[in-house]
Amino acid sequence: IPIWEGNGTSLGIAARLGAQALGATFSSSLPNVPIAGLSAPATLDFTLRTTALLLSAEPLVQWRFGQNRFALAAGMSFGTVFRETNSQSRILRASTGIDDAIRQSVEDNETGMLGSGTFGRPIISSVVAGISWEVPMSAGGALLLVPEVFYSYGLSNLATNLLAQENQSAFWRVSRLRAGLALKFAPEKPPIPPPPPPEITPVQAHTSLVTLPSKAVAAPFLAKTASVEGVEPDAKGDVALTLKVEEFLASSSRFLLPYIFFHEQSAALPERYKPVFPKERSAFTPEKLINSTFDKDHELDAYYHLLNIVGYRMRQYPAARLTLTGYTDVIAESADKTLGLRRAEAVKNYLLLVWEIAGSRIVTKSGGARGLAETIDAEENRIVEMQATMPEIFDELRYNYILRTVQPPTLDIEPKITAPKGLSGWSVTIEQDAVSDSTPKGAVSKQYGAFEGTIAPNIVTWGAQRTFTNITPLPSPLRITLQARDKAGESAQDRVSLPVEVLTVAEKQRRNSPDVRVGTYWVFCFNLNSKQVLVDERVRRAVQGITSYITPDASVEIMGYSDTRGNVAKNRKLSDDRAEAVLQILRVPSSKIANVSGKGESTFYDNDLPEGRFYNRFVRVDVRTPMEQKR
Repeated sequence: IPIWEGNGTSLGIAARLGAQALGATFSSSLPNVPIAGLSAPATLDFTLRTTALLLSAEPLVQWRFGQNRFALAAGMSFGTVFRETNSQSRILRASTGIDDAIRQSVEDNETGMLGSGTFGRPIISSVVAGISWEVPMSAGGALLLVPEVFYSYGLSNLATNLLAQENQSAFWRVSRLRAGLALKFAPEKPPIPPPPPPEITPVQAHTSLVTLPSKAVAAPFLAKTASVEGVEPDAKGDVALTLKVEEFLASSSRFLLPYIFFHEQSAALPERYKPVFPKERSAFTPEKLINSTFDKDHELDAYYHLLNIVGYRMRQYPAARLTLTGYTDVIAESADKTLGLRRAEAVKNYLLLVWEIAGSRIVTKSGGARGLAETIDAEENRIVEMQATMPEIFDELRYNYILRTVQPPTLDIEPKITAPKGLSGWSVTIEQDAVSDSTPKGAVSKQYGAFEGTIAPNIVTWGAQRTFTNITPLPSPLRITLQARDKAGESAQDRVSLPVEVLTVAEKQRRNSPDVRVGTYWVFCFNLNSKQVLVDERVRRAVQGITSYITPDASVEIMGYSDTRGNVAKNRKLSDDRAEAVLQILRVPSSKIANVSGKGESTFYDNDLPEGRFYNRFVRVDVRTPMEQKR
């Protein structure tokens, strides 16, 4: 009986009833037995032959796979004895001749239903496991040959009346290995005619839910899209009748952390720092790292090119000098006092060999131990700190790009699938038809998302904001297609269309409509448990760049973050303090402040890495500056 079915697999329960025969022979000898009439002691050989017939029941859990042709089963076996037969004998052996009368008096043979109470009527239990596989014997697969192998491990005593010697227990436990063949007849049910194709209904502007008509369908196999619902950032559902995408001119600055982190007791550059070969050097520019900063799976890619960014800028500014200070954690310093200097030399060697920076421009030194003798901060103190005589070497990464906002940012798609014969698979695709004049000839559609599985889902979630971060959608309707297949080979399909509105920067300029420039600045990082902004020339230059866009009509939002180490409540307070500290440095008038708050712990970057924790301890500043309209 199946309780779950997938694509060629199933989980179910099974039961077996059967009869089993057990047989055993026991023998022992008793030497030096004095026998009347014999001149010397003799030996008595005892033999007991016993057989039992059992009735058994086996409840099993069965996992079928390989298009349901192979099966693994495990469960219990419970049995009871319903018939037993015993025969016993004694044989007399002696070194001298034995008179027939003496032998007849000693050797007492008993055969038949003797000792019939040996087994009693206990419930005999075992653990059972095995494998079987089905081999089709006919063209339609209805007649099957099924080889199987099973092993049962006995748990309880087979007999209740066994006698034991002193200090011994009378226990008879039976384990069995069995193999066999079964002939199975399992005809398939006749297929049900496929249902007519469902009607396609576009989204109506007056509806509050994108719903297909509830027209009754006679066929039991059905796939339909019950609803498509937009989800706002606050996780409240809102029906999305139209997907709206707007573009803004934007810029961003990313703080460049001047630290290279090392493994414990090691002076080798970790593999996560991206090397370039000398022949690739001419093709490298920091601007090529811009796209990776938007990729969620590669958020630290720009930082991992830190040595290449420094090498590139050192070549741009030949007057700049570099100081590399190697540090160790407190524990490592006591074991190896040269480790910090060797780490600094490893960084210098990379800049010498790959970027051909003159050795006279780089000073290396050891800073000894840094931080406390605690594991929690040891990783952040196994570093080489880099300082330059020109702030341009470690200036933040600055770049311009197109920011796209999508409303709603997320769509929740609710499929409804009914498959009485078992669902084989389903898929949901999200795409647009290419219909614009600039579209290359032959282009049919553009796919933005594809989901599939073998178990019918409750909700399929698609991130529209993330999809359109780097691309502009087409102006044609968004098409959501649900397809399903059952185990009988039948298929069903449903489709929903959502209107799409796109407002590009070019279109706003053509209309001379009001617009804003969005500036995002991730340029303030903090030490562990610190709310103090480390103000240096780089930070002063960053502050100057931010304040240049804070016009009389601009609005500013300041958000503080912490890493995930320590107490959650304390981290929330720390993020508040960090946001306030940056507000004091920027000196933004209160009339232009849209929000100043701490967001608590950040997971933008990997908190298991020291560099990830540094980048999570930051303050983000967003500046929205109205753009001047043409007269």
